[in-house]
Amino acid sequence: QGHTIATMLAELSEYAVYAADAGALERLLQSLEADQDIAYVAVLDDQGRLITARRYGDATMPPAPATELHSGATESSVRNVKRRRYLELVTPIAEAKSGLAPALTGSPAAADAPIGYVRLGLNYERNQAQVRDNIIGPLAVVMAVTLIAILATLLFTRRLVAPIRDMVDAAKAVGAGDLGVRVAPR
Repeated sequence: QGHTIATMLAELSEYAVYAADAGALERLLQSLEADQDIAYVAVLDDQGRLITARRYGDATMPPAPATELHSGATESSVRNVKRRRYLELVTPIAEAKSGLAPALTGSPAAADAPIGYVRLGLNYERNQAQVRDNIIGPLAVVMAVTLIAILATLLFTRRLVAPIRDMVDAAKAVGAGDLGVRVAPR
């Protein structure tokens, strides 16, 4: 989920980063307020300098990672800030394949060089709770179905075995000399 959101934000913010349109970036980040899983979002330029950032709820944005930003795939890490944990995803904002940047700036862009980065922080505890709920729910259903299957098996086994048990008891009685034994048909 986080990877999808980070990738979407990187794609949607590309034009605003090229055009240095902070207002468009602010509107984009403001549109994420309804998502309770998102704790913070920051948009950085190609040098890792902050362009704009937004916190949601009572989240605290951790300082930028000291590690070098890479132009490859999305990187994730768990960040601890003020006794809270966040799952942070850093996604490069790549140049569109259509060549939009050279048309805007008048100069060719470096191949494969990102024009910026999106830092997306997700509430770790909330995501962990969702994972637990997604595991516990199906496990509860499986346990209930298994219990019902066991009870049904025991019930059907008793109903099938009971007449055979009556026949065995009657055969033992006849073998012992009691010829007056009757077994009711079921």
